[in-house]
Amino acid sequence: MDRVLDLSYEVTSQMLEHKISNGISWRRSSVKPQESIIYLNDGAVRELVHVSNLMSCSSKIQEQCSIDQFECPELIRVMHKVKKRIDVGPGFAVVHALPIAEIGRQAATSIFWLLGKILGRPVAQKWDQTMMYKVRDTGQLYSYGVRGSYTNVELCFHNDNAFNIAVPRTVGLLCINPAKSGGTSRFCSFYSVHNELLRKHPKILSRLYEPVYWDRQKEHDDKEP
Repeated sequence: MDRVLDLSYEVTSQMLEHKISNGISWRRSSVKPQESIIYLNDGAVRELVHVSNLMSCSSKIQEQCSIDQFECPELIRVMHKVKKRIDVGPGFAVVHALPIAEIGRQAATSIFWLLGKILGRPVAQKWDQTMMYKVRDTGQLYSYGVRGSYTNVELCFHNDNAFNIAVPRTVGLLCINPAKSGGTSRFCSFYSVHNELLRKHPKILSRLYEPVYWDRQKEHDDKEP
């Protein structure tokens, strides 16, 4: 039986009772966002355009493509820098920027998929096995079963896909059209939040290590709770 939701399991995780001190634990005053902006050099752009042309001529579907099928050392080097920023600190990276005007939107999406596979194995982010979807204001109201990313509502800090069995290791966003206004992405360090709770509210922190009921946002079968 495939049990998607089970609240009967035992709590095995022990609360960390010490301050987390690493490159991913930061404050606004200590982090330098500019250091996580990774610019594509001319060689990487040429490889990117070349790969996009090859992918458009290939009969393979996007999901079957792998970076190993192409000769692109500069792009691989760029993504290794991205991975280091994610794993070592500060936990995020911005690649600036794909030549979308030159290769087109569809090719940019395929390239985004390809580069993401260098960081890790892609996994479905929705119950219906959706791997990628468009983040845009569809005019819908933010409500049960309607993701905030389909609306114009302001979202507070959160972990993407938190209603899943396991939170994904890395989340990627491809910006096709920057918003004329709004649409600002904000980040905070989950580890720094943990440190602050440990310092000020250890009892609340210990509760957060226990199971909680969670709004699954209708990401489940109709027969499931």
